[in-house]
Amino acid sequence: MAVGHLVAARDFAGLDTLAREYRTTKSRDINGEENLHLFYRWLVHDLIAMTSCDGCDDKGTDFVHAWLARSPKDVVATITLGKIEVLHAFAVRGRGYADAVPPEVWPRVRELNGQAYQALMDAKSFASLDPEWYSTYLEAALIQQPPEAEVRATFNEGAKKFPGYLPIYESMTTYLLPEWNGDWKAVDALARAASSGPQDGNLGMYARIYRLIGRHCSCGRPLRTQTEIDWSLMKRSMRAWADRYPSEWNMVSFMRLSCDSDDYIEAQYFIGRRIALQTEAGQVVSGVTACGVPPGRFKPA
Repeated sequence: MAVGHLVAARDFAGLDTLAREYRTTKSRDINGEENLHLFYRWLVHDLIAMTSCDGCDDKGTDFVHAWLARSPKDVVATITLGKIEVLHAFAVRGRGYADAVPPEVWPRVRELNGQAYQALMDAKSFASLDPEWYSTYLEAALIQQPPEAEVRATFNEGAKKFPGYLPIYESMTTYLLPEWNGDWKAVDALARAASSGPQDGNLGMYARIYRLIGRHCSCGRPLRTQTEIDWSLMKRSMRAWADRYPSEWNMVSFMRLSCDSDDYIEAQYFIGRRIALQTEAGQVVSGVTACGVPPGRFKPA
């Protein structure tokens, strides 16, 4: 993905073209991750790297403002600016609970996040053709806390327009976590809804959502006892996604999730599939373990 080169060259048209290609083709990488989301992730990463701290010379935001000066209704630039401002707001706020945030930082947090939220709302008429508008709106909603009915309606609209687009569900999952606006029952209901329906790959959405939870939340171990996860459905979902996208990263991440949930039999299954991939690729396989246990010596779940 040539995002870095396009940023270095200040090639706004090239960035728009690349995003449009990913948006139109709905292409994914070898792991099944949406290329459009990876595009935005790399773009924001490169722009954030231009700025060292809140209030410093913000070359990343200046880059996007120059982009918007040329094309005020540019979809990619509008969404990217929203993402950067939300990230800046969280950088000032911190990722802890609200009562741990120093009172003196809240005005700056609300200013940064409010700018992102309002700009996104103002741009919805033209920018919501991109699924990342919805995921970015939901990120801004965490601090903004608009009416719950608005948040749910916006999520439902995005999920209907872009079924199976994980980043929309990822942002809504965060919104529904117990430390924000929901509980584990609401999270599981969302994961189940995402995994139902006729679209190819839908079953794998259950595993993808809980994989995000396992990677990013402090819900404790194992997931099987700390959340409302249906482990039987989770196993079917993990295997379905691994069959559809048989990459080493998928095998390793599902192996670790199985370990974290004390299911050593399932971990053994994924480590076996990882070994098969390495063997097929002609790689040397040695010292492979899962949950700290060598293959063949797992205890039952």
